[in-house]
Amino acid sequence: MGGVGKTQTALAYAHNLKENYHSVFWISGATQVTLLSGFEQIRAETSCVIEASTRQKQPKLVIKWLQEQTNWLLVIDNLDDVSVIKGFLPSTDCKGHMLITTRNPNTNGIPAQGIEVEILDIDAAAKLFRILLEPRPALDSIDNLSEIRNIVNELGRLPLAIEQAAAFIRETNRGIDEFLPLYRANRQELYKWAPDGNRM
Repeated sequence: MGGVGKTQTALAYAHNLKENYHSVFWISGATQVTLLSGFEQIRAETSCVIEASTRQKQPKLVIKWLQEQTNWLLVIDNLDDVSVIKGFLPSTDCKGHMLITTRNPNTNGIPAQGIEVEILDIDAAAKLFRILLEPRPALDSIDNLSEIRNIVNELGRLPLAIEQAAAFIRETNRGIDEFLPLYRANRQELYKWAPDGNRM
């Protein structure tokens, strides 16, 4: 499911444990084209494949090079179609780690242990929302707590949606009670809204 924070969890893992690795590589598994482009980026950044070879052989040579290295992390993000990686993974006995994110619950073709990132329960979702809204006065009032629970339920208790809603309330300086009517009336526009710090 989208919006539960798979990519953010992988990003946090890579960031927090980067000192444990000599190299960290992040590539997209959305399509085979993006996957192969990611292996090409690894080749370009590391100069690991020097000999002339066809573009079709280069990813295999990059994978072979990875298998000869130690202490690396390869993140393959958004691998929803398992067939994309067929023949394009280092062996499971290599001396590096792979982290793969996917929405696909049927991951039989991936030789790895799966961990499901679940939707937050109502209490955890409300707590996250309150943390993201601080420092706002009177968050603990009965009315606000009830409204916060209504908001996170409406947002499907998805961490990314909760983060977006809290940022909207903070940056627009609106009251908590103003959010749901505005959200229901302007859902599509609010999905496109981005906090000031995230605008390009």
